[in-house]
Amino acid sequence: MDVVKVVVNGESDLPAILLGIVVAYLTILISVAIAIFSEKKEFEALDRNVILDHIIKAKSLLLYLGFAFIPLLFWNGSLPWTRILEILSWIIGIVLLTKILINSYHWMKGNKFRLRFDYLRDLQNKQDMEEAWRSVWQTENINFQNEQEFFNIFHSTVDRLLKNDGKNNLIIASKLLGDFNSFIDKRSAIFLSWSGKVLDRVLEWHFDMWKKEYEYLGQDKKLDEWAMYGELSRTLDSIFKQIEINALKERSAFTFFDKLKKHAEKYKMASVSSRSYVEYLFDTFYQVYFQKIHDAPERFNIWNHYFLGEWKVTKSNLQDKENIISKISLKNFFNWASDKIWYAREERDFTLDDVASNLFPEVNPILWAKILIVIFSPHDEEQLRLIIEKPWNFGFMGRVKVYSGPRYEDEKGKIDKDEEVNTFDLSYFLFKEQFSKIRLESYIKSLEQLSYPKESKEAIKKLKLQRLFTKMLDFGEEKMWKDDV
Repeated sequence: MDVVKVVVNGESDLPAILLGIVVAYLTILISVAIAIFSEKKEFEALDRNVILDHIIKAKSLLLYLGFAFIPLLFWNGSLPWTRILEILSWIIGIVLLTKILINSYHWMKGNKFRLRFDYLRDLQNKQDMEEAWRSVWQTENINFQNEQEFFNIFHSTVDRLLKNDGKNNLIIASKLLGDFNSFIDKRSAIFLSWSGKVLDRVLEWHFDMWKKEYEYLGQDKKLDEWAMYGELSRTLDSIFKQIEINALKERSAFTFFDKLKKHAEKYKMASVSSRSYVEYLFDTFYQVYFQKIHDAPERFNIWNHYFLGEWKVTKSNLQDKENIISKISLKNFFNWASDKIWYAREERDFTLDDVASNLFPEVNPILWAKILIVIFSPHDEEQLRLIIEKPWNFGFMGRVKVYSGPRYEDEKGKIDKDEEVNTFDLSYFLFKEQFSKIRLESYIKSLEQLSYPKESKEAIKKLKLQRLFTKMLDFGEEKMWKDDV
């Protein structure tokens, strides 16, 4: 206590000592700052912001120096009691500068991710937010655990922005999600697909943005918000499709389909102004699925195990009033397949072949392909001639089946017959008008009038169509029109 009185009441070397400590700290800080900024940075913009705002605290550094330095300038003219306050101010300044040096030490020793995560959690500045997250997502080869933690902070940030649907927040959320989408090809397969956490969050955003878009649709006072939610919805469509592509390509389809199934079940009844969310979801899903499934390494497991049977197209599924996804599958297939059949080329279309066979699991693929070719060809006087003379580029192979035992032929015959019956039954259910008794008789008669060189491709196609229409006519007379009478 006596020492304190001597220091504050009289002359001493304390101010010079304290000033020397401040100068030493400042010298060290300058050296550390030079060393830090000279380092090669993994995340250019993020690391720059972390260093300036979270480590060196550039905006507050002058204040910290002021706490430590300015009181010493007025020491000689100060009253004894104010010198105590000046010493306390110096201590506060030194403590704050010491924290900067400790954080700098952690940064330079390699413990950078903890500081990056802390910075991103506390980040509020919108411009810095956009730059920092773009820097994260454009960086490749991030360790999975760190990548996952980045996303946890990211989705909390986006959730916070979307919760308050002010215009500025929506603009920033749109930019953040847009950058995530732009650099999604740099993300690891385990991050996008295997863990399922990213897909869970993306699907929830996908529903929320779809709902908001259609709730604001038609509201004159909400046109800006409607446009922004529409943009967000399109961005999330793209993210969802990129994750789907990754799942099909990287052997992580099980998790993808499991999450999709649960999400579809959760929102299967959700609608806004008679617009169904599940229909929108599967419209987006099929844009990728039909194009990519044939090249997927797991395609047999996907069709047989992951892709739900209730999503496939069978007569019983279509008749089930509770099953809306099968009907959506049928609509999307027709929209996708019609152009491929209409503009068919000579080379075989394995993708169309695969989807037409597996999406319709009960039909005979060869017969079903011919029926689709008939349906999606021009319906005029030249229809059959055009069908015969255009390329048939799918439907050349039946299903692969495994038989065993002495009754092999009987078993095979029964399965083949069941497939044929199912094919005609579904065809009459879907295309009753196109395959009416009058139409079938007209088709057969028109084919008889067409002539082609023997053994030519056209002659073989004509014969196949004659057999098809004759079988359908026989089936109709036995199963369909007989009941009508």
